[in-house]
Amino acid sequence: MKRYIAVFLAVLISAVACLCVISGDISDEKDKIEITERTLYGDRAFALGAVVDVATRYGYHLFWNTRYTVGETGVSETEFDFYASDKRENSAPAYGGVYMYTDLNFSTNLDTPTEQLSGLSKAYREIYDECPEGQSVTRTVYLKDYYDFYPLNIRFDLPDISWTSITHSGDQLYVKQRFEEFFSIPVSADDTTVLTVARQQWGNVSATSGHNGSNYGVGATSAYADGRCFFAINIRDSLGNAVDTSHIPGGYGIYAFDFDRGIGMEDTGIDADSLSMVYSLDTSVAVDRMWMSDDGERLLILATEKGDIVFIAVDVATMETVSRLTLGAKDYMYAFELDCGVVVKFENRVVLICADNQGEYSIKIDAADLVSYDENYNNIHSSASMDYDGERLVIMDALGDPLRGADYKCSFYIAVYGCDGLLYYGEYEHSLDRHTGGSYGTSCVPNDTEAFKVSWNPGGAE
Repeated sequence: MKRYIAVFLAVLISAVACLCVISGDISDEKDKIEITERTLYGDRAFALGAVVDVATRYGYHLFWNTRYTVGETGVSETEFDFYASDKRENSAPAYGGVYMYTDLNFSTNLDTPTEQLSGLSKAYREIYDECPEGQSVTRTVYLKDYYDFYPLNIRFDLPDISWTSITHSGDQLYVKQRFEEFFSIPVSADDTTVLTVARQQWGNVSATSGHNGSNYGVGATSAYADGRCFFAINIRDSLGNAVDTSHIPGGYGIYAFDFDRGIGMEDTGIDADSLSMVYSLDTSVAVDRMWMSDDGERLLILATEKGDIVFIAVDVATMETVSRLTLGAKDYMYAFELDCGVVVKFENRVVLICADNQGEYSIKIDAADLVSYDENYNNIHSSASMDYDGERLVIMDALGDPLRGADYKCSFYIAVYGCDGLLYYGEYEHSLDRHTGGSYGTSCVPNDTEAFKVSWNPGGAE
């Protein structure tokens, strides 16, 4: 018995010693977070007052929240947390609005009578009937032979509302039918799909399908506020040809419907009878993205028109155009929402659009991107953080690209733009990327949510 007690005490002492070593290692490391600055372009004075927050982690147990203020000497401070069990944070819900798809699914159920079949389900049965047992048959099917209008599948993703019309019944069926009736888009004459049916000798049947020709997908881009969802659809097929929108009430444009769990359709939350065209667009305009201004009074749109990127601001109360700006002839990469408006990232340009006190928008900054002087520079990623103080636009982003396995995961850069272009660019090395301080240094990464954030300190540099 004494022998077992001695062994137990030895194991306990060893475990406590290991815990002390680990605790000591963590304690040492948590005090070693340092930010090392390198100015590569411009005057650092333009960045004074920029406050950076960097959230990093090792696994889901060790967490560092570091604040760095660009100043004459630079100020950084770190809060460290250790959790014995995993600590994971979920992002705030981001709702997509409404999604619309061209629905070309078909049934392979042989028990359904042929006279009850329609669409590609009917085409499949016809090919099956002509396919000899033990062989396969492939046919190019013209969709116009089986559909008058493109069938739709709709998915709603709004606050407290999430459902898809694939499994529709009751009120959901009514909503689906209302949307399909509204968006009656005739099937193009040359839109085809390829169906292959194989009948094996032992009774098994397989079927595959694939598009060719000028296939069309309806798509949707949407934004919402105050119980109203605005959206636009795609009107061009894979070859760039416009489909026929003459059957849509009001024609092509921005459409809207009301949503609310309390409107009477408890199973859907969608007021399908409110669906209407609210803002007309020329068929040469393709809406790429839309969102609401912070106050919900403006619908903001980025679109392509005859090769140019255009920005459109619409007054939600009147659905009249407030501002319309042509930004350039190249495709943009990202659009970042700010309190005042939007930053549009082109391949080699950064454009800032902001609203004035009357809610009218104008271009405040149109500057060459950093790649213009440093071809090794990593372009702005979709995770970048930005802030505008009325004169300076500051952009912060990861220095390396974790998706490509770059070494600099926690390090970052700061770029400052003004009306004259790029004013400052500096790189800031995070000490967790140095690979020299502790056994876990090389495995530290940015947090899953809100890893990088930058803002202007109203009081200036600290």
